[in-house]
Amino acid sequence: FLSTGDDVVPGNMGLKDQSLALRWVYDNIKYFGGDPKKITLTGASSGSACVHYHYLSPLSRGLFH
Repeated sequence: FLSTGDDVVPGNMGLKDQSLALRWVYDNIKYFGGDPKKITLTGASSGSACVHYHYLSPLSRGLFH
């Protein structure tokens, strides 16, 4: 989750990939009978750290509850 805030190390691409996946789920869950207002994230070990970072990230804001 390293970021220097510049072009050398701009941020964690894994978390950005996860944010894009969350966006896809949010946008498409209705086509599978789901409710975009009922998306929940869980994780264990480093996965729980990822969930925590998504709570803080503006890229993930509003995509889960």
